[in-house]
Amino acid sequence: MKFFEGLPIEVKGLSFVSLFVAVGFGVQAPALPLIANELGAGNTAVGAMISIFALMRLFVSVPIGRLGNTFGERKMMLLGILLLAVTSILAGLVQAAWELIVFRGLSGIGSAMYTVAAMSVLLRVAPADSRGRAVSLFMGAFNVGLVAGPALGGLLSTFLAPRTLFFVYGGIMVISGAIAWRVLLHSTDGALANKQTKTDPIGLHEALRSSVFRASVMTNFSLGWISYGMRASLMPLFLLNVLNEGPEWIGISLAIGSLAQVVVLPASGKFTDKEGRRVPMIIGNLMLVVSLISLVVWPSLLSYIICLVGLGVATAFCSTSSSAAIGDVTRGRGGTVIAVYQMGADLGMVVGPLIAGVIADSHSFSAGISTSAIIGLLAFILALQMSGRRAEE
Repeated sequence: MKFFEGLPIEVKGLSFVSLFVAVGFGVQAPALPLIANELGAGNTAVGAMISIFALMRLFVSVPIGRLGNTFGERKMMLLGILLLAVTSILAGLVQAAWELIVFRGLSGIGSAMYTVAAMSVLLRVAPADSRGRAVSLFMGAFNVGLVAGPALGGLLSTFLAPRTLFFVYGGIMVISGAIAWRVLLHSTDGALANKQTKTDPIGLHEALRSSVFRASVMTNFSLGWISYGMRASLMPLFLLNVLNEGPEWIGISLAIGSLAQVVVLPASGKFTDKEGRRVPMIIGNLMLVVSLISLVVWPSLLSYIICLVGLGVATAFCSTSSSAAIGDVTRGRGGTVIAVYQMGADLGMVVGPLIAGVIADSHSFSAGISTSAIIGLLAFILALQMSGRRAEE
């Protein structure tokens, strides 16, 4: 495929795995509240089923990064996909709400194992001057899956029992594992193994001294807070309660924003490779801030849609530039460092909607959105302080 021209075969394979994982994750999403309702779970239990996944990812990311350094990312990725498959199938067999909570938590561990290992492998095999493009293709495939998965799950739920969707997810994970095994079998025997033995992992203390690492982690935290958390929680409530628009605009606006992100991702990857990591990270973080502030200043349906488009484009620039920058810092290694980087997004996704929601309840929606813009501003300031076009320069 033309998109992958000049990139290692692992990038293509991991991108397809990323697509399958995201589609599978989206397929089972509509089933979760339905099964919870069937089991008689209350609102607190339903909330726990959703939050436990992100919380477990947050808590285990660093230990998993260290295990990846010790035992190898290939084993960690395959084990993570296997854990996702098994826990999904078991979730379809639950007889009590607490069982579903437990299996969702275990799925979070499997997700962390997969994402930390996959990103570590991707950043290692991609040449430094093509990391932005490699990351954009990997994340673009994942985003396409996130958009297509819930739609497919909603379609399947019209003629399949809700529990069946968890079995479908498990089957998709088995396919993903087979693809990953085939791709990484090539890597283990080839250049990836040589790189792994010749380069020692960078330590976290050393990484923390890098302005590039600090800016990348803060950027990922900002994305978790704004783009992955608040965009799907506080923003729809703002649309309903402040703009007084119908609920149909929630899905329409989110789809438009996601489409903008997917469309811009390939270009953002090429721009990151050509101009370096600092400029696109500055642009992306600035767009996050401007998009949110413009909505506060000019609250309307049109500005809301423009805001979500701006957030989508900003996310494309920030995610590719910060991920590529982490690859530069680690010199293609460093499972622990990559785990801390990904923890930034998980932490932002957990605390962002909570803090913004509390501020919105106690003051106003505008205050909650403005507070989130301050987080983006902090990431913008750190991006301004980055040195060099790439970390090795």
